[in-house]
Amino acid sequence: MSNLQLATPLRGSPMGARAEARFPLWTPILLAIGYFAAGLLSYWFSSASGAFAESVFIHEGFGLAMMLLVGRTAWGSVFAGHLALSLYQGMAAGLALLVACGNLLVLILLTALLQRLKFRWQMDTPRDYLLLVLGVTLVSQPVARLLALGMMQSLMHADITRETVVEVFKFMWLDESVCQILVASSILSGVDVWRRHQPGSFWLTLLLASGLLALVLAQLLLVPDYQWLHPLHVLSIVYLLVMLVAALFELFGAALANIIVLGSTQWATHKGLGPFYQLVDSGADLTNMNTFLVGIILSSCLVGALLRERSDREAMLAQLAHHDSLTGLFNRRHFFELAERELLKARREPLQLTLFWMDLDHFKQINDKHGHAAGDRALAFFAGVLQRQCRRSDLVARMGGEEFAVLTSGSVDAAALAEKVRNALRIELPQHPQVVAFTVSMGVAAFQTGDERVEDLIHRADIALYQAKANGRDRVVLDGEGI
Repeated sequence: MSNLQLATPLRGSPMGARAEARFPLWTPILLAIGYFAAGLLSYWFSSASGAFAESVFIHEGFGLAMMLLVGRTAWGSVFAGHLALSLYQGMAAGLALLVACGNLLVLILLTALLQRLKFRWQMDTPRDYLLLVLGVTLVSQPVARLLALGMMQSLMHADITRETVVEVFKFMWLDESVCQILVASSILSGVDVWRRHQPGSFWLTLLLASGLLALVLAQLLLVPDYQWLHPLHVLSIVYLLVMLVAALFELFGAALANIIVLGSTQWATHKGLGPFYQLVDSGADLTNMNTFLVGIILSSCLVGALLRERSDREAMLAQLAHHDSLTGLFNRRHFFELAERELLKARREPLQLTLFWMDLDHFKQINDKHGHAAGDRALAFFAGVLQRQCRRSDLVARMGGEEFAVLTSGSVDAAALAEKVRNALRIELPQHPQVVAFTVSMGVAAFQTGDERVEDLIHRADIALYQAKANGRDRVVLDGEGI
């Protein structure tokens, strides 16, 4: 199948730092259909009058998320989807074309600004979330309204009065902004959660939590017995539930829960039930209520972003506690912890343990001649070779400097594994000219019944490694015998 070269941001990097990704040719078509479908859903929700009636503009958030994710490929999809929506509403072809162009221009301006500010689509920090909020509320919406005023004056020859300007900038500003932010946040954070390969239990728990929230909202908003509740009572209960979801699922959960809240309030307005509809029917001014709801939504998502950053930091600290920061292998301390467990197991039951103690030959010369960056590349490259050649059950670690260790359990052909690693190194190095060529020496020791500590095994493997070095390097020695 033919493919297009599309630019997508790298994980954990600003939008400007992009890598080439390949998408099928039909991807833009699917995006355009998705944009059109989101628009139809938005128009259905917005057909009710009254509280929060204009707050569900799903297609704008969908288009923004797609442009942040896939870059310029989404431009045509957003344009085509918005053009189809305008024509579907009965707008004249020329005006529909102009409106679609204006909508695309606003989104391009917003994404370019976010890229300039080093926005990361994964939104793994509160800064990224706040950039999205400020970009939509202070850039996207004002520019869109300025374009609308320009069209009114140039195409419809309308008189633009001060009252008209005030009304245009007031009408639906917060409602449209908050929905665009929510939809974009849920899509972007959801894609990132999916790429982080969350287990099935995560998605099942999220589904149950979302269903429970929807059930509670249905009781509060649609069941006649609950119509005596004041909207503030409902908002207090809903805010607590949304915060609980945010505590469990961070930004993705908070954004998804708030979308459920907005959808439920719209549904209640359609049905003419619940405290919100009563407030609408009484003719009360709903501006303050809308503002209050917007504050709840944005603040709960900010809490979700803060929790996401905290969990990422905790995961990073846990990673650094157990892994070497350069190679990603186990570090010395964690290797000893795991190796001691394996040694205790081997002493309780018949279990073969084999330790491979490795050292990069003439590594100091690489650093002195080519620089420490070249040395780091060599270490990282060799770590990759070890990971590819060893089993997932093997303990692979960088013990410090240019020393590495592999502990295998079960029946293992030590000579075959050692040669497998050395052959892979010889084959792969010429394919990576940026890595300085090097060789490796190995000392191998097998577990003996007299070994009481891991250090006993390491001591014999280290003696074998010393012999490999003394015998000319680039070789393997097993407990004093050449392999």
